[in-house]
Amino acid sequence: MVDDVKMRFKVNSQALSKAAMVLSNSVVLAANIYLVGSNVHQSITSRRQSRISDSLQTAVDFAQSFGALTKLVTDILEKNHVKNSTNL
Repeated sequence: MVDDVKMRFKVNSQALSKAAMVLSNSVVLAANIYLVGSNVHQSITSRRQSRISDSLQTAVDFAQSFGALTKLVTDILEKNHVKNSTNL
């Protein structure tokens, strides 16, 4: 045998107002948590991209310097070789 249980809710304007305020604050809190999390994720991604970009720029600078040094050494060797071959 199952007894039916009846529940009654009394809702007054103050309780309804407080419930609406709690719901509103919950939505604002959830939105703020999402925005903070999104901002942290974006910051981490931005730092990672910045590190990669800096590393690539360093590699480019090194390659350009190495190329210029190689050209300088090659030019010097060619000049000395030409001078030495004419002296023979």
